[in-house]
Amino acid sequence: MKAIVKTSQEAGVFEVKDVPTPKPGRGEILVQVKAASLCYTDVAILNNKYKGRRPVSHPHHYGP
Repeated sequence: MKAIVKTSQEAGVFEVKDVPTPKPGRGEILVQVKAASLCYTDVAILNNKYKGRRPVSHPHHYGP
């Protein structure tokens, strides 16, 4: 599957990468996302203001 991944500490640097499709575990399901949007945290990550772990996939929130 495709994912937008921040792979560098440099602000504004990200890559569209092929990543393995996750395998759902016990009590989990896998859903197909047709559309998603960015939130403030995604913008902070892309602008290097986020201090969490890397790599980070974007967007990290999905809705109906």
